[in-house]
Amino acid sequence: MKNNKAQIQIMQTVVVLLLVFVVLFIGFIFAMTQEKRATQRQLQQLLVLTEQKKSQSINYLTEFNCIIDNVIIKDCFDKLSIESFKVRVKEDNLYYGSVLGTIKIEIEENIDGELSRNIIFENKKEVFETIKQYQLPISLYDPIKNIKNNGVLYLEIYN
Repeated sequence: MKNNKAQIQIMQTVVVLLLVFVVLFIGFIFAMTQEKRATQRQLQQLLVLTEQKKSQSINYLTEFNCIIDNVIIKDCFDKLSIESFKVRVKEDNLYYGSVLGTIKIEIEENIDGELSRNIIFENKKEVFETIKQYQLPISLYDPIKNIKNNGVLYLEIYN
């Protein structure tokens, strides 16, 4: 009788320990999935911040700035500077590829109701997972004709 009672108590202890380990295991799995989600969320936020940083850095590149009467105009690109930039990129693509990363910069200009597109820079990966596209309204200044036109800056960022 005493032996039976001891065996039942040992079995109860084993079952309780087993349940505790199962609960701990389920809690560990839950904690790991929450940590994985948090890490993915942080990675996504970092990716978005990096893309926005790229778009802002392109918007403020000195190679594109409009300077009228020694004043830098915000969201304005100088057409002569853009053409000069295209020549410099052909000469030193490695530098601009490292600064701008894997991106395609294109400008669409509205000249008297007609739209014209011009690719300024393209550094495309052969294999990429996603493409993020941004459109920023800009002004395009032609210093020779002293004319400002509206345009759109298209950015395609390859990840």
